[in-house]
Amino acid sequence: MKNRIMAVLLAWCLIGLSAASAAEEAWPVIRESRLPGLTEDSWAAWPVLVRADGQEDETLTAINRAVYDEGGMKAYLGVLMRPGGSAGFQADFEAVLTERFYAVRLSARGRMPAGPPSRRFEPFLFDWRTGRRLTLADVFEAPDAAAEAIEKYLSEQVAPELSDYLETAELIPLPGDRFLIANDTILFDYTPETYVLLSGGAGSVSLTLEELARITGEGEALLSFAHMPFSPDESTARGVFADAAAGCFPGLWLSLEQKAELGAPLEEALRFGAKCLDSMHYPAGAALETENPFLRGILILTDENGERVQGYLARRGNLYGLAVGRADQAQVRAALGEPEASLPVSREAAEQWLTDEGTRDVYRMQMITGESCALSFGYDTEGTLTTVLYALEETSTK
Repeated sequence: MKNRIMAVLLAWCLIGLSAASAAEEAWPVIRESRLPGLTEDSWAAWPVLVRADGQEDETLTAINRAVYDEGGMKAYLGVLMRPGGSAGFQADFEAVLTERFYAVRLSARGRMPAGPPSRRFEPFLFDWRTGRRLTLADVFEAPDAAAEAIEKYLSEQVAPELSDYLETAELIPLPGDRFLIANDTILFDYTPETYVLLSGGAGSVSLTLEELARITGEGEALLSFAHMPFSPDESTARGVFADAAAGCFPGLWLSLEQKAELGAPLEEALRFGAKCLDSMHYPAGAALETENPFLRGILILTDENGERVQGYLARRGNLYGLAVGRADQAQVRAALGEPEASLPVSREAAEQWLTDEGTRDVYRMQMITGESCALSFGYDTEGTLTTVLYALEETSTK
């Protein structure tokens, strides 16, 4: 009997391993289809989701067709092949695949099929296992109430922030059918007819899922899309310090595929959003605000020559459960441990370093590149976390 029980248990283990292996093999992969234009600086690229084993899959084929058709790729290819009209035209994409979701963002820059040169985006979010394109009703239990709460937030909080560098903007109504979720962020892409940046491209608005949970009160529903907790837990320190040691601002992305890295060429960071204001003075360099929707409320810090990303200064964001504007000093220290240094910040110093009067906790570390960096948490006089500075050592305050 004992041998039979062991045999049954072994069989179930093998079945489980086989099922897990099969599930892993069933994961699709993202391929790129690319067509060159009539000039060297023009091309069109779009994603194709395929099974890793190369077999046909009707569900994935339907997803690919929807992205191609609804993303306007046929019209873009027409522009690409138009003699004299395709110079500089570029259609490209970014895509993220998770255990359940497939997020795609098509972009086109240059002379549009109809209208003047511009830049526009087409976002998609699918459940790749079923092939169904997701709507706000799949994200929220009460989608109408959630949309209303988001619109109120955009009107009261976001619109005033954006007013200094917009050509035209109508953030309301919310483009509820033009969104995606990736990297713990929801991104709404507007059309050029409703929201245009000074650079001439269509605008977008991003919210972290933690922000979205606070705005809509639907934290439980959003957790299925999140990789980071909304409040600090046992994973917070591991996530924060792993990202920082890798040279990346914890939890921050410049786009669907690109993390916010220290030491990168400034030109590369600005590829995802042009500089939108005159640079502000910052010790050892300058601070730049950009049109990148992922960097709303976040400044890029550069060296004196304006060639390299020396750091990021954030007034919003979620660092693995430590939310700027919500967490306090006690919570940060409980999650990350005691800082290497804790310094008072005077009103004069706060103006110089673009932070708030209060205190600053500093955690220093060495990145995998060998360079030293510092992660500094700034608190106001009430102890609320208001800024996070992640920078190379020569840029951070001493």
